[in-house]
Amino acid sequence: MIYLGVSMTRLISVKVFPEASDDAVIQEKKRYKVYVREVARQGAANKGVLRVLARHFVLPQGSLRIVRGHTSQNKIVEIPDNTVLE
Repeated sequence: MIYLGVSMTRLISVKVFPEASDDAVIQEKKRYKVYVREVARQGAANKGVLRVLARHFVLPQGSLRIVRGHTSQNKIVEIPDNTVLE
């Protein structure tokens, strides 16, 4: 594979709501609200965010990555560029 310097990913803005009663993703204008059941301790909620977003976008969990906001409720998540955003 030859790398041409073209990004194959896009960034989405996410606001996380840990300790929710159920997992959910709600799209609002330019941000996604992600509700996860996990608590916000020791990265559990971050893993939950990636799990819930992967299920929402029908992607392998390993194709998603938190690039900013590891300890914040507001995060930037990297997803594959060919993902259909709904």
